[in-house]
Amino acid sequence: METTLESLKVQFIQEVLSEKSFDTLQEWLSMHEEARYAASVTSQEPELIAFNKEFENSIKKGFLKSGKK
Repeated sequence: METTLESLKVQFIQEVLSEKSFDTLQEWLSMHEEARYAASVTSQEPELIAFNKEFENSIKKGFLKSGKK
């Protein structure tokens, strides 16, 4: 059986939907964000390019806010 990106997405969504633990759901979401960022570093896809810019700007804002104490 060949694994496609679409079948992996469906499997991922099914696993997340069947999860009952809030902590585990938070971990899934965290891993999703990390994976999106890793993919966005070298991607040419407009969605991931935009995500990369937003993510890096949010990090910069966080550093600026933490320095204003």
